[in-house]
This record gives sequence, structure tokens and C-alpha cells, in this order.
Amino acid sequence: MKPERNYKMLVLLNITIIFIFYSYISNAQNTRGMVLEISKKPLAGVSVFINRTGIGTTTNEYGEFQLNYLTEKNRNDTIIFSSVGYASKMITFSDLKENGFIVLLAEKIELLDEVTILSDRKLNLQVAY
Repeated sequence: MKPERNYKMLVLLNITIIFIFYSYISNAQNTRGMVLEISKKPLAGVSVFINRTGIGTTTNEYGEFQLNYLTEKNRNDTIIFSSVGYASKMITFSDLKENGFIVLLAEKIELLDEVTILSDRKLNLQVAY
């Protein structure tokens, strides 16, 4: 009789966990958007993540992404968009429109002040000016 009771308690516990998880997911809204270059070309592989959480995604080959996170209690959280060679951008959820949005990332051009070359053997270098 006791193993049957334990089985029923385990089933009840699983149903409760599923119900709690489903109620949380159903309260979250999908946030969709697109990341483009300034020239309006889609950017693939852009990191899209929510600041100070472990939640994030990347854009597909069309620059599109989707996050299932937005609820009323986290409307002030910040989404960060970053990609190599582009300036990062931060947007709060409260700035978003209901039906999606477009983020434009500008190229980030930095010049190096100096370059250091290291070698483990002697090189005979000739430089022409």
C-alpha cells in the first residue's frame, strides 16, 4: 500500500510543477524583433540577451530573433544587442512596441595606437619606407 501512495504523491507533485511552469510561461509575452545594419541589411548571429539574467538568443540569417520573457514585473529590464565589429545597443522593454521592433547597429571602427609583435626566434626583417 505504501509504494502506491508514494507513486500518487509523485504524480501529484509532477502535475503541480507542470501547472506552475505553464502559468509562468503563459504570463510571459513573446518579444520579436529584427536587427539590421545601418544600410538596412539583416545581421545574422547578433547576441540578444537580457541584462543580469541568463536569458538570451541570437539572430537568424534574416536578422530576426524572439524572446519569451516579458511580463509586467520586468518591464524595466534591458535588452543588450552586441556583435563583433558593431557598436552594442541597449533598449529597455518599456521602450518596445507591442508588435515587434527593428534595431539598427552601426559599425564600430577603432584604430590601433600600436602593434606589438612577439617572436621566439630571431627574424631578419627589412622595412621599406
